[in-house]
Amino acid sequence: MHSQPLEKQEIIPPKPPDLIQYPPLPNNLERPTSFKDKLLKSNLTIFTPSIDHDDMLESTKAVEDTKVVHDPGTTLGEAIEISLSLEDRQHIYEPWKYSIIIKLVRKRMLHHYLKRKIQDLWKPMEDFSLIDIGEDYYIIKFIKKENMDKAIHLGPWFINGHFLSISKWKPNFVARNEKLTTSAVWVRLPQLSTEFYDGKILAKIGNAKGRLLKIDTCTSTNLRGRYARICVEIPLEIPVQSFLFVGDHKQDILYEGEDFLCKNCGRFGHTLRQCTYIKMQSLDPYHAGQEHQQVATQDACDS
Repeated sequence: MHSQPLEKQEIIPPKPPDLIQYPPLPNNLERPTSFKDKLLKSNLTIFTPSIDHDDMLESTKAVEDTKVVHDPGTTLGEAIEISLSLEDRQHIYEPWKYSIIIKLVRKRMLHHYLKRKIQDLWKPMEDFSLIDIGEDYYIIKFIKKENMDKAIHLGPWFINGHFLSISKWKPNFVARNEKLTTSAVWVRLPQLSTEFYDGKILAKIGNAKGRLLKIDTCTSTNLRGRYARICVEIPLEIPVQSFLFVGDHKQDILYEGEDFLCKNCGRFGHTLRQCTYIKMQSLDPYHAGQEHQQVATQDACDS
């Protein structure tokens, strides 16, 4: 007896969730919104950040302010240049208009110690920022103009016997590209004839050595006789002299700061061990590089 084949039944899938008929709810309640309804009724702009007209103008202006220039120093030979308008420059330079750039010559100090020394030296009428920009250069950011003027015009300044180089802040300053070319040095003129103790004559002597910064005349109880003491800004690339002539008078010159004077080349700013100049076979007697160069110790009277 053969069995009857089973009749194939059609399987009907259930209705999607959003088409399910919910029973009626009371008047004070609302039926929950389906996920499909949320998608269909949602505002597509919520998925993209809003962009207003001003933002579009700023973006357009940013593109206009950039251009591609040829730069042989890059691998691709091209570089992007951002142009700065006069308004841009005034805006970014304004906060630094009373700032100065300093460097303590031939001496490194911890940041907090250097700042304390500067505070004791200048006694500014405000707290200031001391910003390390590398290569022993610092920016001092003043808010008051009088503090900047005092630092620049009432020098020269020394910290622990080391000259503090000061210049007004300038844009595009990169410490690694800077090279210190001058330094202030105290110079003694021992046994100077009394008739030469004159402001004009001392100024001529100082300017003959470099650039006169300050005159200090005093009497030393530790040395015989009286001497004049002047502060001179001298170039570091030129050997200093051990004497000069004032009229027919030969005047010896002593330099304070033996640590700064190279006995090999007679230049300030480095020592014999650091000297990169070729040692001269025949030394010029007019230069301080000679073996009998006299260098003064730093027991002079303070200015």
